Amino acid sequence: MKKQGIATVDLGASGGRVSILARGGDGMSLEAVHEFNHPVHVLSQRNADGLAVRRYWNPGVIYENILAGLRAVPGDVELASVGVNGWGSDGVWLDRDGCLLGLPSQGRETRWIDANREIEAVISDRERFRLTGVRNEPFCPVNLLHWCARHNPRLVELAETFLPMPALFNYWLCGEKTAERTWIGAGQLMGLDGAYSAEIFGKLELPLGKMPPVIAPGTTLGPLHPLAAEATGQAGCLVTVPAQHDTACAFAAARALAGADDDTLVISAGTWWLSGVELPDAVTDDAAYDAALTNVPGDSGWILHHIGFGSWPAQELRRQWSLEDAKTMSWDEFNRLALSDSGDAPVIDTNDARLLSPENMSRALCDCAGASSAGRPRLARLVYDGLVATTAKLVDNLAAASGRRAGRILIIGGGARNDALSQRLADAVGIEVLAALPNATTAGSALIQARALGWIDSLADAAGSLPLAAMRVFRSGGNGPEAV
Repeated sequence: MKKQGIATVDLGASGGRVSILARGGDGMSLEAVHEFNHPVHVLSQRNADGLAVRRYWNPGVIYENILAGLRAVPGDVELASVGVNGWGSDGVWLDRDGCLLGLPSQGRETRWIDANREIEAVISDRERFRLTGVRNEPFCPVNLLHWCARHNPRLVELAETFLPMPALFNYWLCGEKTAERTWIGAGQLMGLDGAYSAEIFGKLELPLGKMPPVIAPGTTLGPLHPLAAEATGQAGCLVTVPAQHDTACAFAAARALAGADDDTLVISAGTWWLSGVELPDAVTDDAAYDAALTNVPGDSGWILHHIGFGSWPAQELRRQWSLEDAKTMSWDEFNRLALSDSGDAPVIDTNDARLLSPENMSRALCDCAGASSAGRPRLARLVYDGLVATTAKLVDNLAAASGRRAGRILIIGGGARNDALSQRLADAVGIEVLAALPNATTAGSALIQARALGWIDSLADAAGSLPLAAMRVFRSGGNGPEAV
């Protein structure tokens, strides 16, 4: 007899992963069956203002890899469900026949920064924060919609529907055009009541009539359409929408791990460094805004958090140095470089706009540090010291805004593997740091689908059912992790 399975499709900024949660007589297991890269295409093209650089996603490549992942399901597993989650920006325009109207643009484009300046003249970011709970970032979907509506109205006129990137793949899998609440809410498009913000759409003259219906996490859309079922051999599989915003999936997994404990500051550590706490309601006062905090909808309630660049500067340094050395630099080697630097060093703001998308990350970091040049150890240390200092300040800011003082820190995501950074954080903040769930987004997506299928009653009850990664503890003054 075959095991029952749930497939999670996790789409990140540089690649994706298809994983399978399988349930049988011997309990549950969670493993990746297909991993892939989907690089951004950086193209130069002519426009009315001359030469422009544009960054595009290739959704066809991503979709083919989703199908490849579903074909890679072990033979002793029968899929009951598949769910797709992804980053909280970027989307596509579809015409009335469901065809793509061009390639989707990527969230680091300067057009979205220009769009936000235009939006600010109509409705301030502080007011948008009050209405939606969300601070604007260059990649916020409201900027994309505004830019298209104002600068490419012909495109919007031709379109029948705008779909978030994860929702596009649901459409191709089962034919349903929807948008999930956590994704829409992360982009300054949703009011605090869970519906599209009539004030945002009205004042900015955005095409509300072309937006898909908003659904909740755990909604089942229907079976794979016949072509997808035939291509994957998964005729009995349903498409179930988890939280489509990867942050909400990651925090759902953290809740399963931490249970009812509400004094845990969760850091979803990856390309972005998302640090926050879950609350019943969004916090939209001036104090939260001035502290650079923002809210996004979670699987339930709201996540009050701070968005930082995270390992992005370190990733760019590794990429740059790997090209220079003609071999891939490991994270262990990067960590050794950071630990080898000594002497006084400036503490930079790792969220400095100069680090968002520089042509050369080494030069950008030197600029932030007020230095003409720096060696590799100092550059690696600048990134880590900046992350630690930002988090130490954040502990105080979140306590003031939420009324909760963090008693411990839980690091999840890829950054949970970085022992050097976890120990530095424990030393700087003076509270216990836990590291677990490097596959947090995958686990959260699987758990939300499992709840929808009735496999579990709630996320809080799931920790004993799902094999979660071993947790490690770092304490101030310690010499590394203690296994739990």
